[in-house]
Amino acid sequence: MIDQEHWEAMVPSDLSGHPSLEVAYWISQIAAAIARCLLILITVWAGFVAYSQATAFKLFELLKYAQDENFRESRRIVIREIGPKKGTDWWLDERLENMASNCCAHYDVLGRVLLISGKRNMGRFFATNWADSIIRTYEILDNFMENRRSSGGNDYRGYIWLYKTAKKSRDR
Repeated sequence: MIDQEHWEAMVPSDLSGHPSLEVAYWISQIAAAIARCLLILITVWAGFVAYSQATAFKLFELLKYAQDENFRESRRIVIREIGPKKGTDWWLDERLENMASNCCAHYDVLGRVLLISGKRNMGRFFATNWADSIIRTYEILDNFMENRRSSGGNDYRGYIWLYKTAKKSRDR
């Protein structure tokens, strides 16, 4: 316990008329308020770090999806084999039709995930870094997608959004 002499030295003179327990209570309340503020700041910081980690994880998973071997093969077939046949009924060849469907579906899902998540910057990242592939495959497959849409198939809204975003990023 603190004796009276030390107490008077620690506590300013205008508080020395108050009982020591009252002054100690005030000090404890101030310390508790400071601790609460620090706890709130730590909680906000932890939330920000968790959000950043979740965003990085999502980007990593989308990168894995965009670099999937089946998707890469589909893009390669679309560009190398379907591209030169544009304007013909190439989709009657089941293998080419499957590759085109796979390519469209992958880009469509990628675009929709980016649209739904509200991560426009992440969408621009993909549209910028995969712009050549997105634009080339979209322009090769536009008649195929229109044929699918008109027969009640997929509307490829996500792929269309990726294509438009890629075109804008390339034009800059």
